Amino acid sequence: MKKEFYPAFGTPIHLDRTLIKESFGRQIELMISSRAKGKFCMGSLRNMASIRDSEYPDVAKYACDVVRQRIPLLVGVMDCSISRVLDRIDSLKELKIDGVVDLMKNINEI
Repeated sequence: MKKEFYPAFGTPIHLDRTLIKESFGRQIELMISSRAKGKFCMGSLRNMASIRDSEYPDVAKYACDVVRQRIPLLVGVMDCSISRVLDRIDSLKELKIDGVVDLMKNINEI
């Protein structure tokens, strides 16, 4: 059995619901140094529901900037509205990510 993992963890946010970049970056670097085979950003854990829609693409871009294509990066687009899911996917098109995880938790290529 392969011992690989794609960690997903909460997105740390300030009280104003903006990303705590230093903490988020340290978590990503820790997972890479721990030999994670990929990273799952903004899943359904903890604070994802609290991130402002306007902040969403910035969080994904910051994750891309930290990961720098060293490992695959998946980005969660879950929402209770399919139109918001599609808006989130559209907001990621310019980023170098490896896929999205949608409402049905399927991995899809962008």
